[in-house]
Amino acid sequence: MRTRRTIGRSPTPGPWAAADKDILEKQVCTEICLTRDDAQLAKYQAAFAKDWVALYRQVIVGKR
Repeated sequence: MRTRRTIGRSPTPGPWAAADKDILEKQVCTEICLTRDDAQLAKYQAAFAKDWVALYRQVIVGKR
């Protein structure tokens, strides 16, 4: 069985779940695949590593 490679797997305290992280990762991957923008990829990688919850709020919640 093959598993998907993810950006990060560190546990997150609070109400945030792995499903939220998966949603963010899927959205970011979709945007990067559509634009093929290396600068945007680097920006997302750094933001994800620093604080994925803040990135979630920006990318997912900000689009609602």
